[in-house]
Amino acid sequence: MASTVQQSEMSAGEIVLGLLVERPDTCYRLDKRMAERLGSAQFSRGAAAGAVKRLQERDLVRPSEREERADLQVVDGRKKTVYEPTPAGVEHFRRWLRASTQTPPVREELHAKIALWGAEDLSRLIEIVREAEMACAQQLQALGRRTRLEREREGADAGEWARTMGLLAMSGEVMWWDARIKWLQDVRRYLEKQCNRQPGPAGLGRGQAPAR
Repeated sequence: MASTVQQSEMSAGEIVLGLLVERPDTCYRLDKRMAERLGSAQFSRGAAAGAVKRLQERDLVRPSEREERADLQVVDGRKKTVYEPTPAGVEHFRRWLRASTQTPPVREELHAKIALWGAEDLSRLIEIVREAEMACAQQLQALGRRTRLEREREGADAGEWARTMGLLAMSGEVMWWDARIKWLQDVRRYLEKQCNRQPGPAGLGRGQAPAR
């Protein structure tokens, strides 16, 4: 079974690990790369350092023993540690990347996988997006049933005002799930086109996912 991290740590931890798999780096530069790749997640300053500490405790990353460029090792006149993934960290990241997303899909987790996906096995990413699409559709269907039942309810103890406010809140949820499904459909169709255009293993270039 693939190893996991708690949801509160998932985004920064898995993203930092994926960025280090791409290339070794300092916490300072990792913060910048996280903001560039997944700015919508709004990571706090220093999130990379916290993630690196947790990953290091689990033997998934370590200080790099290789000679790195001077501009990576020195920031504002102070020497910074360059980190790299351990073999276990590389394996952990690859298992996480190919695993299905949580149900219902967590936005940051799916966005992170799209942002960090390499050029190999594009068909697996399409499967993950399709699974998320189906999970969202199930959530929307369940919400639709709840809305219909609420509208049919007569003489509820909560009163007419509370019932009306509840319906308004549910309508907002319906719109959110509907927009989410449409975005997932756009992503899946785009990936399928890329897969069909290229013979053999196909991949998605970084930063090319359709914008929401």
